[in-house]
Amino acid sequence: DAADEGEAEADGHPEELDLPDPRTLAEPVDIVPKLPSNMQANLTSSKWKERKEVLDELLTLVNATPRIQDAPELAELAKSLATCISKDANINCVVVAAHIIEGLAKGIMSPFGRLRETIIPLMLERLKERKVNVTDAIGAALDAVFSTTFLPDLIPDLIPALGNKNPQIKEGTLKFLARSLSTSTTPVQVAQIKTLTDPLAVLLEDGFEGARNEAAVCLGLLMKMVGERPLNALMDGLADVRKAKVKEAYEKATVKCKAGAGGPPKASVAAKEPPKKKAPSSKTTGAPKAEVVDVLMVDEEPPKKPLGKPPARLTKKAPPPDSAEGNPPTGPSAKAAPAVKKLAPTAAAKPSKPAAPSAPGTLDTFKYKHTPEDAEGLAAELIPASIMEGLADANWKARLAACEEMQTWIEGVVEDVDAEVVVRAIAKKGWSEKNFQVSAKLYGILTTLAERCPSFGRSCVVLSTSHLSEKLGDMKLKKPAAYDPLGKQKAPKVLADALGWIDAAVIEFGIGGVSLRPLIEFLKAALKNSNAAVRTSATKTLVSVKLFAGSSIKDFLEDLNAQLLVTIQGEFDKVEGTPAPEPSRTSADVAALAPVTGGGVAKGPDPLDDLFPRVEIDGLLKGTTILADSKSDAWKSRKEALETLQALLDQGANKRLKPSIGKLLLINQWL
Repeated sequence: DAADEGEAEADGHPEELDLPDPRTLAEPVDIVPKLPSNMQANLTSSKWKERKEVLDELLTLVNATPRIQDAPELAELAKSLATCISKDANINCVVVAAHIIEGLAKGIMSPFGRLRETIIPLMLERLKERKVNVTDAIGAALDAVFSTTFLPDLIPDLIPALGNKNPQIKEGTLKFLARSLSTSTTPVQVAQIKTLTDPLAVLLEDGFEGARNEAAVCLGLLMKMVGERPLNALMDGLADVRKAKVKEAYEKATVKCKAGAGGPPKASVAAKEPPKKKAPSSKTTGAPKAEVVDVLMVDEEPPKKPLGKPPARLTKKAPPPDSAEGNPPTGPSAKAAPAVKKLAPTAAAKPSKPAAPSAPGTLDTFKYKHTPEDAEGLAAELIPASIMEGLADANWKARLAACEEMQTWIEGVVEDVDAEVVVRAIAKKGWSEKNFQVSAKLYGILTTLAERCPSFGRSCVVLSTSHLSEKLGDMKLKKPAAYDPLGKQKAPKVLADALGWIDAAVIEFGIGGVSLRPLIEFLKAALKNSNAAVRTSATKTLVSVKLFAGSSIKDFLEDLNAQLLVTIQGEFDKVEGTPAPEPSRTSADVAALAPVTGGGVAKGPDPLDDLFPRVEIDGLLKGTTILADSKSDAWKSRKEALETLQALLDQGANKRLKPSIGKLLLINQWL
């Protein structure tokens, strides 16, 4: 009954129509030719003034163009602006970037909605900012983006942010959700209710008061939109204090549509006839062509009017609304209230049942093109035999070479190849692969197919997704994945402790299986930290890495300031000649990759190959006269050839050579 009263309450304001946006009457203008020529360069500039100047120029252009013509270049611009909002250290740039996105969304209108999935998560991430002018600007931009899309489409983009550890992000996301629930002209789909209520219920118990209060507001709005019944189970499990908060929010909530009135987004089309309220007996749902979508509740009532048979009762209820509104159409509005009591479940079920299966039917079903047996036969004909043999080889280096050959082959036939056959072949040979280098090559081949092969469809996605999802837990991916969140930490103690943990891990496990280049880049960022404890921990960790990797890592530190380099060199000198400690622990995934040598010692891929890739000596000799001069009768020419060769080998990138020395054997005569 309370739900019905809520519906009647909401139905009491059907005449509050939003006026059409005057922008819709303007002619779209192509602003791409007017974009600053140095835009992308300045947006990524290290100088905040250059970024701010180009952003101000863009804002002026966007504000001067009420209606903007959609273009691919604007999609790229919007992504760059969202990245600026998320990561730019200067809040002035963040505010202007938010205003530009707001202007683009309002100017491009509905076509801008396709970018929702890309830009909204980036903007939500910056809601952690405590300055009100920043959060207000981002909030306005989020609202403008929401106006170009539908609430059911938006919900999946908000769920991850609702689980964020930062309380400001949670509160800001909840406020955005509340505004969206309040102004949405399409209701939450039945299947999405639990998806939304689960995180909201958790947030009701959050340690941050702002998040608790906003979660209650969102649940109150949701209850007003979908009715009390779908939320009964949730409410029964709440503490009395929380329940009272939600009930209070429900009483105050106002929404523009209800689940029984509109159904899924498609139902909003049926609600585009409200201007014809004078003839409610006509079947308005049969002519969904107008563009007004803000009065879904009013459209629900015309079909109900013929079903309310006792006119005497209805005329008794009609006078109070008439006296309040002074408007004859409120009679049917009052008439709809009893009809809703009797028919709301059926009315809600009829639109939702046909609409729910239709979406999955078109999006989720797929058909394999080949059976596994047929695909295996086709793979034998399609893929070169040398590749298939190499992928089945017991030696990981042979498999790696086969993957490289396959990548080259795919590049040449990607437009015409049958993607499902190739993906099935990769799955059979490669899903059980233990060597991370080989796996990385296989994923590169999948990426090429997904991006460029026309026949890469849903069947290929299904064949790949399960394995790729499992690989998200691979330690080879987790190690570098830790650097980004650690690098964003502001608390010096957290950073110093994290560096201490990395240092201990390097000492205990060694550097086997570690990608040294990302680790050194992370340590360099820590060395630039203003906190002395963080710099000390980073220096200590770098010394531990140096014990295992050698003094050559200094080549990657040259961009640090002179004082830091002196400090680091001093620490390096203290351990010069000290052998690397024997690792006391071994990572299971690294041990599985490493073949055991005759002495029983596991020997895996050399970690330094990532830091200093080995080069072919023959490649260094190309374009030089070293070989020719080495055969000269003049000793000075031979001496110059040796000095040139020595200079080449002394260069940082050429310090590690591949085992084959090739043409260098000709120099044997000097020895």
